Amino acid sequence: MLLLRQPEAFWSACRDTGLVIEQTKYPIELDFDQIRETAKYHGVGYDFMDDTGESQKTLMKFPISENIMNKDKLRDQNERNNFMRCWEANQCLRLGYGKMYTCSRIPHMELFNRCFGTDYPISQADGIDIYKAQSSEEIFAFLATPAPFCRYCMPDKITGGFPWGTSELDPHEWIE
Repeated sequence: MLLLRQPEAFWSACRDTGLVIEQTKYPIELDFDQIRETAKYHGVGYDFMDDTGESQKTLMKFPISENIMNKDKLRDQNERNNFMRCWEANQCLRLGYGKMYTCSRIPHMELFNRCFGTDYPISQADGIDIYKAQSSEEIFAFLATPAPFCRYCMPDKITGGFPWGTSELDPHEWIE
């Protein structure tokens, strides 16, 4: 959403490293054509997720275990198995507050916990501080390792085709 506000240094870094910006075309007010032209002007690759160029008007559900919501049904799962079976692991990296995460759920769980009164724990090991990492090898090693939070995910229950829309703020939109 902030691509059109980026300074020349951002575009130079993208171009110099061969980075390709791949964006999901959500049905929101965003000038995708202008973003494409800006990237082209700066010599930066730009494409749409799934290479369709069309608005993706459906959502996927990536459920998390209810073990925090219902202590009697502890379903703590094997984080390594979940990481290996999750199609999003390292396919949708997130960067936030100076930390890199292997998926999109982890950096947002603090908001989820606050909104729904849950207590899914996020540990220091769930992300890597990009400013404190000593080398690219350290970052790559982190990306190849399951995050402790992976134990709450349920990759076998990922479903799709839900109409794109605003959450109804029901925790069971996300928890099984």
